[in-house]
Amino acid sequence: MNARGMTLIEVMVALAVFGIAMLAVLDSSSQNIRSLSYLEQRTLAGWIADNLLVEAHLNKPTKDGQQKGTRTQAEQTWYWRQTVQAAAYPGLKRIDVEVRASQEGEPLAIASTFIGG
Repeated sequence: MNARGMTLIEVMVALAVFGIAMLAVLDSSSQNIRSLSYLEQRTLAGWIADNLLVEAHLNKPTKDGQQKGTRTQAEQTWYWRQTVQAAAYPGLKRIDVEVRASQEGEPLAIASTFIGG
């Protein structure tokens, strides 16, 4: 830098450094937004799984097997599968619930409970 101010090269280097820093900030922000969306999906799926388990406690299923269905929550269709099976202890049933955002997708929530008969 001379007495009259910054040279053109110094200004260009400063702008390049600033530009690289801004790209890093933008990349970090977009990753946070993607993470937030994923966490929202998992939270909603968890609520649906919990609701299905509460319904199972109220209805007390007697037959072992699988049931599938859909639920609408937050203007989205969710796909669930519930498996009822006998537990190791007589008179006890194990209920597992999986909730997905699509029919073939990975489960976003998995929950289990035991119900005595």
